[in-house]
Amino acid sequence: MPAYPRDLRALAPALAGACRGIFAGGGRGAAGPALSVADQALVSACNFATTIVLAHALGLEAFGLFSTAWIAVLLTVSLQLGLVVCPMISIGPGLPGEARHAYYAIVLVHEAAFLALAGSAVALGLALAFGDRTLALAAGTACAAHLAQDLCRRYLFARGRPPVVLGIDALNQGVKLAALILLSRSAMLTPARALEVIAASAALSCLCAIPFRGALAWRAGAFGAASRRQWQSGRWLVLTGLMQWLSGYGGLLIAGALLGVTLIGVLRAAQSILGVLNLIRDALENIVPPIAGRALAQRGLDGLLPVIGVTAAIGFAGGLGFTALLALTGKSLLAAAFGPGMAAYAWVVAW
Repeated sequence: MPAYPRDLRALAPALAGACRGIFAGGGRGAAGPALSVADQALVSACNFATTIVLAHALGLEAFGLFSTAWIAVLLTVSLQLGLVVCPMISIGPGLPGEARHAYYAIVLVHEAAFLALAGSAVALGLALAFGDRTLALAAGTACAAHLAQDLCRRYLFARGRPPVVLGIDALNQGVKLAALILLSRSAMLTPARALEVIAASAALSCLCAIPFRGALAWRAGAFGAASRRQWQSGRWLVLTGLMQWLSGYGGLLIAGALLGVTLIGVLRAAQSILGVLNLIRDALENIVPPIAGRALAQRGLDGLLPVIGVTAAIGFAGGLGFTALLALTGKSLLAAAFGPGMAAYAWVVAW
């Protein structure tokens, strides 16, 4: 068991070393973390703008229907995070050359199977729930494309290509937002069409990421061992992801079942303000796991503990500051973004 520093003076060198490791490991110099934060800021801002466009163009009832479909997609995102993404970004960077290339190839096979299952499940579930095959097919397609794009960006982060991630995310968000604005101005936007736009922009982003995939190697004999390691690493994370999804969206679905999908649209619009709070968390999710995996592989717990300490300090300080800011300004932000009628739901932001 490693010895813990006895006082703050002893802790300071460890934290300084961890900071140097973080900024050196995420890319060249400070470029990796800086690009990760810039990328997450871009994604959060564009997602917030997308929510505003959809809420204004669709109206609360149709936006509630879209939000219900998207909540189903977010369930598959939580499952993918535990089953595929988190094990990949923790295990992959710590493996030596050829073993790493073979491992990433196996992960992509896992992802292909997951995309087929998740997209089919979302389409079937929504078809049974709403009886709208057009919406269900669009949601299933958007689910598969969104999952693939999310895997691409995290895969490229794990392989040390933050500039490429920023590029494909800018393409995805820019095309999506521009298309939604054009459709809304021509009064052609529906929930199904919005999902089709999301699918198309995500698919285009994935295609542009292919040339930057890095070296891959197929080893059939390693498939079983890699799959077992992937499951052992991710099985508990799946449960964590499910609990997070239930805590975030379970109440919305129950409220929607009792009071109608319009309420889901209202609450989702209010909750979108919290996208600002997710900036630090999502940026750390992209930066820290590969660094932590390398630190654990190279120096064991002595290397991992300072990384955990620095990450916890950044997350706590940033989260507390943003929470206080949103609690004070949430009502005015909600009214400015979605209209005065939405200000009545500002309590969701503070809560």
